[in-house]
Amino acid sequence: MAFGRVVWFVPRSIVQRNPRPDIAYRELADLPPTTLTVAWPRTARDRAVAAFVRTAGDVVRSVGVRAGT
Repeated sequence: MAFGRVVWFVPRSIVQRNPRPDIAYRELADLPPTTLTVAWPRTARDRAVAAFVRTAGDVVRSVGVRAGT
């Protein structure tokens, strides 16, 4: 799916793990660190949501990032 022109501040880890020849990456040296938050409704019972949350937790643990609660 092409969006035309999109600017996204992609973490270096994404670029290294999933390089895409159809995307132009430019490194920015002066961006401050950011926090990514994953949230979902307490009542969610969807298997896809559960799988996504588990995978996100696995990735956080694999790269040694401190996860919040």
